[in-house]
Amino acid sequence: MSVFRAECSHCGTKGVAFTILREVHIPGEGWDTLAQCGHCGRGVLATYWVASEPPSKWNRSKHSNNSDYLELSPPRPDTVAPKHTPENVARFYAQGVENLPSNWDAAGSMFRKTLEAALKNKFPENKENLSLYDRIGIAKKEGGLTPELAEWAHQIRLDGRVAVHEDEPFSKEEAERLHTFTNLVLQYLFTLPGMLAKAQGELADDT
Repeated sequence: MSVFRAECSHCGTKGVAFTILREVHIPGEGWDTLAQCGHCGRGVLATYWVASEPPSKWNRSKHSNNSDYLELSPPRPDTVAPKHTPENVARFYAQGVENLPSNWDAAGSMFRKTLEAALKNKFPENKENLSLYDRIGIAKKEGGLTPELAEWAHQIRLDGRVAVHEDEPFSKEEAERLHTFTNLVLQYLFTLPGMLAKAQGELADDT
């Protein structure tokens, strides 16, 4: 059977071999192929742009990388942090998302680290030896976080600590929840103020 290599959307394994199980020709466009991950066994839909021959006739060396397929569904997780997130914070966030498909303990730990780095960046006047608990409290008191977002931040703090220190494995659902909370906190801390500053600058230029 023909294969191609890609990063699995489900288990996150990079460069894993996918076996093509079925293909459907799209006249004038290419081929839809149903393929199975060689690591976790789950299926993906890969759409290829080929003019003449179906993917099943390709040899292994012809498509050993990702350059031949146009689209993989479900898509791989988007590791890009919300707009205007500082570079170091965005890097921790990306590591959390990269681990999200299968390494849930690592993902939980990195989302906690993302939160801590975000609060240090947003409130640099706070002392370096403050606990994350105290940083969240100060951010809430100073209006940097709404009461609701402060609760979510504490959830990231607590669950992220569980992911690091507890013997019980972190679950996929817990990691995905922290991903959602972390993304929203970053939007509130950086994206919305960045958009506002840009809009104010454009208004000033027009006057």
